[in-house]
Amino acid sequence: MNKDEEDVQLVLVDDDLDFRGYVKRYLEQKGFRVNAYAHGGQLKTVLERTKPENFPDLIIMDTQLPGHPGYRVCADLKELYVDQVSILGMSQDRNYAQNWEAAGADGFLCKSQLVPQLEEKIDQILSKQN
Repeated sequence: MNKDEEDVQLVLVDDDLDFRGYVKRYLEQKGFRVNAYAHGGQLKTVLERTKPENFPDLIIMDTQLPGHPGYRVCADLKELYVDQVSILGMSQDRNYAQNWEAAGADGFLCKSQLVPQLEEKIDQILSKQN
């Protein structure tokens, strides 16, 4: 990865407050800057108010979100912002990987494997941006 981890801006979207807090703290301890939101609508509002050059380096999003599934939010963001956003989908259920792939996600992780594989997956996705 070309960027220092402290220069990498991540966004975490998950409606489970405890899980969101746990992953956010884990990533911050690893040196990443992290903003966290409970649902895709919050993320969409933030992106609408943000210049593309200030977009996060990676959005990590859950499948089961209030309103719309995460992969639907992903598809909307990929359509609006094309190559300006990178999105990693996650779910308890591995079967959702196909939905994320069809939505244009840059990767997918099962939540049970999230922590042991998260840094490696972040590095993989970010290295494709450079």
